[in-house]
Amino acid sequence: MMRKRMRGFTLIEIMLVIVIIGCAAGIVVLSIPGGPSPKLGYDLAEESQQLAATIQVMSEQATQQGRTIGLHISEHGYQFMVRQQAVAAGESSPEQTTSKALDDTLTDWEHQSWQPYDSEKLRTAGEFDEKISLALTLDGMQLQDEENRLGRSEPQWFDTENQLEAKTPQILLLPSGEITPFSLTLQDQESDHRLSRQIKGQENGQVTVLSTSPEDLPGGSS
Repeated sequence: MMRKRMRGFTLIEIMLVIVIIGCAAGIVVLSIPGGPSPKLGYDLAEESQQLAATIQVMSEQATQQGRTIGLHISEHGYQFMVRQQAVAAGESSPEQTTSKALDDTLTDWEHQSWQPYDSEKLRTAGEFDEKISLALTLDGMQLQDEENRLGRSEPQWFDTENQLEAKTPQILLLPSGEITPFSLTLQDQESDHRLSRQIKGQENGQVTVLSTSPEDLPGGSS
């Protein structure tokens, strides 16, 4: 009986099998629902709710820590801030400030400056999407009252140039639980229906999010 001659696969055959397997795997991936999807757009409603919730949490922090926390808002984003001396390397962060440092906030106001609130647990800063336009309305009396309480004789809160240059907050969250009454409207300029949300802060510390129409916005039709 003749012995059958055995032979292995050639290199070309092996490469052909690899190509076929690769093509089949690609077809399977493309047909699976829930696979990689395009990046979702900016969710104005969700971002507004998150910012409102963050303001509420930071207001509670101001009460718990017994000091004023500021909120600076610009067309690019927002930053929570505290009034203190610049923190050198190795010194305590705002969350670790001692009671003596808190007393200094009241007695050494002129020797301190607004610094970014530093926290590993809390969201203290954020950026707005470039297609979002802002409109911020404030009640100025609360800001002036707080400056008087801290010993400032010449209120400078509404000097827009200085605010942009020195990055001072327009909104204050007080230890008493009160906040500067404000209304912050965010509008999606690329939305077909000019989607907008209004974050409204009341003096008693309550922060809510409202859905607004184009007619409710500054410059809207009456």
